[in-house]
Amino acid sequence: MFSDQCMLTYRRGHHDRACCFFDLISNAMVTIDDYDAACADLLQQLVDRQLISTCEETGALAPTLRSIYLKAVWDKGAIALGRCGDGDLALIDGLVSDKMLSYCGKLFAPDEAAYLDYMFNDASFPNSQGLRNRYDHAHTPIADPGAASIRTDYYRMLTLLVAITLKINDELSSSTGRGYLENFVDWPYYDESVLGLFKTYCKEA
Repeated sequence: MFSDQCMLTYRRGHHDRACCFFDLISNAMVTIDDYDAACADLLQQLVDRQLISTCEETGALAPTLRSIYLKAVWDKGAIALGRCGDGDLALIDGLVSDKMLSYCGKLFAPDEAAYLDYMFNDASFPNSQGLRNRYDHAHTPIADPGAASIRTDYYRMLTLLVAITLKINDELSSSTGRGYLENFVDWPYYDESVLGLFKTYCKEA
């Protein structure tokens, strides 16, 4: 449904420019009759699995909430459950039961872990950035510590460390209910003397 190689994206007698089947049924009037018999059987399977729905009056196909969540995982790699309501969690649990999704109990989702591996290490990707290996093992002496490439690597490393810190804080905040901005601020949001001056001004006015 979500791949640009999905054959359902191409209807008989139409010249659609949709990126995938999901985008097609989200933005155009599409019915099962637009397809050959082989594709029609596949579409019926999607209907039976509650991934698309058909309008009783027009026969138009449309994505369901189940497919909308699958599209979010397809695009982003994961869904943060801490930001989902009870209804959303029940829907996701149904997708997991149907083996369309799986839960991940680790700090980083698989795509996030793969990206960090790509940025830090050399083993998994032939074109990896290898920031950790490059400087931790000191393969060669650094002739110019102020070189543009060194600065670029420094900013990349700093960005990654900030992202990892935010990720850890987000997980701890979700688990404990603390760690948000108001828990870090241990000083008044405004100076008491300023508030007193403002009250005096209001009385005189």
